[in-house]
Amino acid sequence: MGHAGSASLMIAAQRIFDGIDMRGRGSVRISQGRIESVSFDEAAGASIRLPADAILAPGFIDIQLN
Repeated sequence: MGHAGSASLMIAAQRIFDGIDMRGRGSVRISQGRIESVSFDEAAGASIRLPADAILAPGFIDIQLN
């Protein structure tokens, strides 16, 4: 997406899954590659707006060593 090296960006979505509950509209601000804040209000100034049917969720990674 080209934003990995950016100092700060905001992703807005109609639905956010916080790892436990499905939440409504909100945004996630990322700074220096880390989540800086999550808010559940109007996301003015978002760098990225996900489509209405998308869900913003944490990346679940399963690393298995045998």
